[in-house]
Amino acid sequence: MKLTVSFKTPDAVDYTIDDMERAEFDSDEAFEEAKDKARALMDKYIEYGEYVLIDFDTEAGTATVRKVDG
Repeated sequence: MKLTVSFKTPDAVDYTIDDMERAEFDSDEAFEEAKDKARALMDKYIEYGEYVLIDFDTEAGTATVRKVDG
């Protein structure tokens, strides 16, 4: 069976970064660097207002992420 899940939350990147755990880092500086690195990576793939679609294939056990402009 193949299923597609769609997400459209412009603030999803911000929510994800805000939810990062401070306790995993040795210092505030390391924590801020990790947040900046995460944001830079996500910004390569996600822009404001886009849809993110994930195609799931239960037979193959795979998930494929697609980007569709919103």
